[in-house]
Amino acid sequence: MPEQTPTPPKTTKFTVQPAYLVGSTAILLVALFLTLFLLFQGSDDPTPQAAQQAAAVQPSSAKAPQQHAAEAATGPVHDDNLAHLYEETLGAPLEQLIRRVDFAILHSLIAQNYGPAHIELDEVSLHTYHGEPYLFQRQNIELNEKPQAFLLELKRELQKWAPEARMQGEKEKIFITLLGLKTHELSFPIPLGPLNQPQKQGKLSIVIDDMGRSLNFARQLSQLPYPVTFSILPQMPHSAQVADHAAQAGLDVMLHLPMEPKAYPKVRPGPGALFVRMSQREILDTLRADLDQMPRAVGVNNHMGSRFTSYPEGMDTVLRELKSQGLFFLDSLTSPTSVAIQTGRADGLVLYQRDIFLDNVRDRDAILRQLDKAQRVATRKGQAIAIGHPYPETLKALQDWAEIHNKAITMVPISALEPLR
Repeated sequence: MPEQTPTPPKTTKFTVQPAYLVGSTAILLVALFLTLFLLFQGSDDPTPQAAQQAAAVQPSSAKAPQQHAAEAATGPVHDDNLAHLYEETLGAPLEQLIRRVDFAILHSLIAQNYGPAHIELDEVSLHTYHGEPYLFQRQNIELNEKPQAFLLELKRELQKWAPEARMQGEKEKIFITLLGLKTHELSFPIPLGPLNQPQKQGKLSIVIDDMGRSLNFARQLSQLPYPVTFSILPQMPHSAQVADHAAQAGLDVMLHLPMEPKAYPKVRPGPGALFVRMSQREILDTLRADLDQMPRAVGVNNHMGSRFTSYPEGMDTVLRELKSQGLFFLDSLTSPTSVAIQTGRADGLVLYQRDIFLDNVRDRDAILRQLDKAQRVATRKGQAIAIGHPYPETLKALQDWAEIHNKAITMVPISALEPLR
């Protein structure tokens, strides 16, 4: 994005509420801090192999990571390298710079012998600049002393990772700007007591999307010592077998309903998809055909769908049909403009909404940090929903997490959670 005088950014009314980020020292050394959920790169490369290459992030003097494939013609090929808040968006040059600022903050904390437990993410707001989305972050950083040493370290790290960044403000509140836009607000509250708080109880449901390609993966997933929910794509080689296996294992089955993304046709949702160009009859016929393939489904969530979930007439048709069949809808929240929840409430449908994406970075330690974040959301809200994908790294993280997760958290199928009110 060229350097220019900024126009006032547009702000979307979407906010991520506070969530404390805590992890072990080993996880800290490889974690990407806020990068784990802020970004997603689109791409042009059509090969799945390219999409599966993990690109290491380097300081700004190094070559930027290449963009990889987003979709093959018949199914999803996810970018595996970068985290994101919305599954299909974010990744313009400004967001790449924001990612480097996140790295600088993390490295500054490590250099000052602090960890993620000293950071509270107070707010994340989605803004747009010249039509491109970016995320503004408000963070509280709790230090044991005045912030001068940390700020000096941060200035050095910013010069290395993001020399385009500028620091402004007083010692108690610092703004970081990129291209003249405020992207980070850092506050330094006085510590009020120990960081370790008594454990609170909560429920957590993990949904694994994109199931249906591998029966072997389904078998391994069903052997976890806690329930996970299978969300199965229609018209996959093993969709019916995976659904049968999940039901026999006592797990919830959902239809992972393909819907049109904003990047279509560059990004294709796969077979059985709903498009905004369809008539009401075409939408119903396609939806019913997909549901007929998944007779064990207790609910539905969207695969992609950033455009379709923002289409009130189409979503009303879908959600009314789901209600008539006694099914719930989980909004995967692939776009901040989704109307699924407000439309579903008007239709009287049982509704859920995704809280965390687990594996936008295909790395076991990164996924463990997302799981940690999910359980913290669960303790704060009483329950949480995390969505992952059938990656080997995700399976490994879920297996390891069984031994280390907060035992005050109860793992439940999604149907055991309280619907949105």
